Amino acid sequence: MAMIKQIPTSELKPGMYVVRLNLNEKSSQEGIVPDISVVETLISQGITHVSIDTEQSINASESNDKPAEETSRLLKQPTTSMEEEFSQAKGKHQEAQGLVQQAMTLAASGKHIDIAELSSMSDFFIGSVYRNQNALACLCRIRDQDAYLMEHSVNVSILMAILGKELQLPEKKLHECVLGALFHDIGKILVPSGILNKPGKLTDDEFNTIKSHPTRGKEILEQHGGISEVALNVVYQHHERMDGRGYPLKLNGSEISLEGCMASTVDVYDAITADRCYHKGMSPSAGLKKLLEWSGDHLNVEMVHHFIKAIGVYPTGSVVELDRGRLGIVLEQNILSPSKPIVRIIYSMNNNCYITPEEIDLSHQSGNISIVRPVSAKQYGIKVEDFVG
Repeated sequence: MAMIKQIPTSELKPGMYVVRLNLNEKSSQEGIVPDISVVETLISQGITHVSIDTEQSINASESNDKPAEETSRLLKQPTTSMEEEFSQAKGKHQEAQGLVQQAMTLAASGKHIDIAELSSMSDFFIGSVYRNQNALACLCRIRDQDAYLMEHSVNVSILMAILGKELQLPEKKLHECVLGALFHDIGKILVPSGILNKPGKLTDDEFNTIKSHPTRGKEILEQHGGISEVALNVVYQHHERMDGRGYPLKLNGSEISLEGCMASTVDVYDAITADRCYHKGMSPSAGLKKLLEWSGDHLNVEMVHHFIKAIGVYPTGSVVELDRGRLGIVLEQNILSPSKPIVRIIYSMNNNCYITPEEIDLSHQSGNISIVRPVSAKQYGIKVEDFVG
């Protein structure tokens, strides 16, 4: 019989069995604490309290006698492997882009949009994120500039699912947020392509036309019906800013809904890390730094911190430089060791050539391999899609 007790993280000891972090009733992160380094990591991540099961806890000496697989993890691993989930998610990622394009085409001609298909896709994204979020997170890094509008809508939806999981949103609200994100830019279908894709500076009139797309999107969805207020807030508020300088309503601070704050955070991140006709996309890590720089005045500070925690210091699918002049692609996150993800080493900078891929968990290797810095995949001509899945 479970005997649950809440304690400060500072009182956590090796051998204790953690069932919840920060008093979160729905956390799936649980297990035996293997050593004091895990406690230090939790404290550094801002986890102030934990709940332990005293019946499943063991004392320190017993912990040393346990098989490694029972004591080496605090967190439950994803329920599917990266490879298995990626094979499912890749086709759905493409399918979702087609559904968004179809919805936009129908909206442009004033025809009825089949919301049910996109609603079902939202459920898939949420399920995939809970099974192994690394697969869809990685797919967000595979870009086609010519399909930006569709890719961006799908990526924002995926990132909303990842952020919503981190926030432990109730199932219904999470679904509404993810669905709203798929539709968040639907109003752009009514903006002339010459303005939407103009490489030079926009005139005031052109910018005002661009700024009309949240309102137009909300109107399109309201005409069709069947869309919740939460989903509409995602569409209507994703360009609002904390200082009131956003659009269309110039809301500020607490006037912006939770889902509006979520949408603005992930929308900005995906936009600034993508190549467009008018700017070169940043690396994921550079994009995260920009979010931090813009938090407070433009973006909600807490939401930005939650988002970085959700996708990792080195987001899945990003390219990093390792010791000894090698490059690798981040495959999976280590939640307790954010700076030590699982990486697939693929390239020698010293010899300017690809090498036999080698997968390494930086948190469980004895060769003292570490990440030196994030780098641009484009700089080395690396196509992420060639080395994942």
